[in-house]
Amino acid sequence: SLALFICQLGVAKLLIDIGICPTCIVGQSMGELVAMAISNEQNVDAVIDIIISFTVRIAKECQIGGMIAVLHNSNLFFERKDVFQQCEIAGISYNEHFIVSGTSKSLDVLTCFLKEHNIIFQRLPVHYAFHSKYIEDQKEKILEKQIDCKLNLPIGSCA
Repeated sequence: SLALFICQLGVAKLLIDIGICPTCIVGQSMGELVAMAISNEQNVDAVIDIIISFTVRIAKECQIGGMIAVLHNSNLFFERKDVFQQCEIAGISYNEHFIVSGTSKSLDVLTCFLKEHNIIFQRLPVHYAFHSKYIEDQKEKILEKQIDCKLNLPIGSCA
């Protein structure tokens, strides 16, 4: 998580350094934290603390799971609930691409189904079911703490 934050923050700072300066910032997921850091450099330490707390809490409190990106219409998820047990849609990128999060066992079942039906997919290199009920309650517990961040630019969330 911290590596992803640092990469995104670095790209944003590079764009600003070459003269592409935002008037507002919109982020999704980790991008929301990057937006907070870009909006005011004094927020960087607070955001890093949030990321570290979240990572530690996930490792302690959450079961192992994962995510799979599927190149298929997302209606498949709703039509085949028997195959997507203990999975949730983590995101729909466009009509023919969606991402599911779930337990390791449920993703193993899903992987077999997708292979049998020649549906293109990619298991993402993560060990937890991000953007699902398996993680979100831990996220809420971390964000309940007072975050003392001053914003110099307006930020938005895709959520």
